[in-house]
Amino acid sequence: MEAIIAVSVLAITFAGVLQLFTRAISTLRNTNDTVIAEHLAQDAAEFLYAKRRYNKDVSSADDGWIDGIIGVSGCPVGATCGAETSVDVVRDLAGDFKDCATLNGCKLFIAGDGTYTHSAVGTTPTPFTRTVDFQLIDGDMTTPFALEAIVRVRWTAAGGRLERYELPITIYAK
Repeated sequence: MEAIIAVSVLAITFAGVLQLFTRAISTLRNTNDTVIAEHLAQDAAEFLYAKRRYNKDVSSADDGWIDGIIGVSGCPVGATCGAETSVDVVRDLAGDFKDCATLNGCKLFIAGDGTYTHSAVGTTPTPFTRTVDFQLIDGDMTTPFALEAIVRVRWTAAGGRLERYELPITIYAK
């Protein structure tokens, strides 16, 4: 009888420790994904700042600072776009912010060198998608004064839960 009670106590203790360990692993995984999402959002924000700075340095036109960001040479007005930051070239006026339809639905992949990219060629899929939504908040496309961007990173967490991280940014012409 004492052996049965001892085994029961050990089994209950072991089950509790196992559940605690499982919960800790799940929390660690979720925290890791959240940190990655924050870095991916910050990466797009810094790329946007660099693109705007480069445009301001090379253009004297009133709308020159948004070249390759929104409009004809960038993200179409009203579209949800992706930021191809793995290219690391802000002087490309062909547009670094492109409609998600042209970037694998804005899904992110890991290249062999560890960089995140929207290209599925020779890469490994990740659970992350990164989108950028733009809106002129002051001025118009001819004379823009301020631009609001929201970088959103979404991913599927353990258990199929959909998670997201948002980073709002306001950029001014001056």
